[in-house]
Amino acid sequence: MKRVAPVLLISAFACFATNANANVVLLDDFSAVQGTVVTTTNPAPQATTVGNRTIRITTTAPSPLSNTFVNVAAVSGPTFSISNPSLTSSTVELIYALGANAALLGASTPAFIFDVISRDRQSSVAVDFNGSTGSFSLASAAIPTAPPAALMFAALTPAQSNLLALGGNLKFTFSGVSDYDLTIDNLRINLPVPGSLALLGLGLIGFAAARKKK
Repeated sequence: MKRVAPVLLISAFACFATNANANVVLLDDFSAVQGTVVTTTNPAPQATTVGNRTIRITTTAPSPLSNTFVNVAAVSGPTFSISNPSLTSSTVELIYALGANAALLGASTPAFIFDVISRDRQSSVAVDFNGSTGSFSLASAAIPTAPPAALMFAALTPAQSNLLALGGNLKFTFSGVSDYDLTIDNLRINLPVPGSLALLGLGLIGFAAARKKK
């Protein structure tokens, strides 16, 4: 099986970080090193935590190669990487303990997005959130193949955005064929840009007025 180059891991935040100019809530730029997480038992999960980020791996089938030291690796660096060096089925969970963030209150159509640096075989990701006042889940979405690419989940409802704004545990579950490799970067939440929409509206009004005057 072709393996991706050794990769990456993670930036941890006690709370969300918001980039007002880009209208983005940054969850993780993967600059904080966490190291390699290796599964040595089956099917018990293995997990490590750094800051507000936990990586948990569970093997769901033994290696057909009878390798007793199979792993799915999350390697230190500026990205997050899953590497399957042998034919072992597994799931990898990327979990964040999030604080509150007012930028998400009342947001109409925020959406999770991350950059896909590489993906060699079929894989997907699902999202689950569990907060103090409620929870929600987003169905599994296929991860695109062509790097660099971006994967955006369906927009959250205002109610889901409000739950997320209050903080809680946010989990991304990656899965795929037994020997898939995956590298991602810049896990974030895109927010609507009302200012840009307003400028667009003013531009259209000005254009219409100029045409009428002419």
